[in-house]
Amino acid sequence: MINKLKHNTKIKIISFLSAIVLWLYVMSVVDPQGTKVFENVPIAINNMGDISDRDLQIYPAKELTMDISVTGKLSNLHQLKKEEIHIYGKVESPKEGNNPVSLEAKVPGNVSFVLKSNVTTIALDKIIEKEKPIEIKLVGKSKDNVDKDGIDMDIENVNVSGPRTLIKQVNKVIAILDTGSRVEDFDDKLMLIPVNTKGEKVEGIILSESEVNVSVKLLRQRTVPIKIKLQEGSEEVKYYLSQDKVTIKGKREIVDVIDSITTKPIDLLDMSADSSKDVQLEIPEGVSVVGKPIAIKLDTVKNVTKEFTYSSLDIEIRNNTNNIESSNILIPESINVSVEYKENITDLSKSGIKLYIDLSEETQDNKYKINYDTDYELNKINIQPETIEVK
Repeated sequence: MINKLKHNTKIKIISFLSAIVLWLYVMSVVDPQGTKVFENVPIAINNMGDISDRDLQIYPAKELTMDISVTGKLSNLHQLKKEEIHIYGKVESPKEGNNPVSLEAKVPGNVSFVLKSNVTTIALDKIIEKEKPIEIKLVGKSKDNVDKDGIDMDIENVNVSGPRTLIKQVNKVIAILDTGSRVEDFDDKLMLIPVNTKGEKVEGIILSESEVNVSVKLLRQRTVPIKIKLQEGSEEVKYYLSQDKVTIKGKREIVDVIDSITTKPIDLLDMSADSSKDVQLEIPEGVSVVGKPIAIKLDTVKNVTKEFTYSSLDIEIRNNTNNIESSNILIPESINVSVEYKENITDLSKSGIKLYIDLSEETQDNKYKINYDTDYELNKINIQPETIEVK
């Protein structure tokens, strides 16, 4: 008998329909009472205008919610939506710190309700304003070439406003200046960022200005010869420097008038044949030296000479910021290079001396000097021709 009932589809359908009819009867005729809990219903503060007028703000900002239990007929509860329930309250005599809020609610329909709590608490913080100086933070490949005194800003200070707790976190206001690989002076517009002592951005702060306009001057670099100054009695001692030129960097108006750099007096008499010493240079104020220290050694090794021939394809073009066509850079097909060096350098080769033309160098008559880079210590180098012409 049981097996017949399990496999009788007709009986199953009749049972299912009977259950639906019974449920419809209960809901439409009996309509019993029930309770439904609505969680995290938003709370509206009715006197936010009064709070703002007192220069106060809810901080830390968070969504105010409350749970509510609603009791009524099941048909009414089924139709009731969370968005139709309104919970609200008012902050009496708002003040900085924690403030109690008495809550009330409005629920449509013939139902009753109970709030999980009739009181909640909100924290109010005083809105204050302070003036902060703007600090430029340099990044990029050319950041060390920026003249720190040559950055002009259209504003130097900015007002920061917000909750007192947040304003206390603001250590300074920065503007990040990305110099990239620039070689010429430039202008830029930078975004202002309030940061804490760790350099992290402080969110939720209002700035009186969002950007700063800057005009940036870059330091000038120039390679000049080194002039040796010997102490009395050292004149007859033979010596050589690790390099005969030095690259200096500084304000354009200072660097452009420097034709050479002189060493401080050097005493060669206290040096042994195998020793060397670093050379101290007389560096003008406002100028720095680029590159590794310069050493002087006694000349106890025989000098030798070697010659190399370079083609136009061997010459590197640097800082072609104006995108000059290669056809307008008139490099001869053959460039002769003669070097003098110590015979103890046994592996000197053409590949160890790189020739290049720096198109960022200031020039006259559109002629640019052929420069060189090498890790070898050369006594002398002679490059012919010395310059090339650019149309």
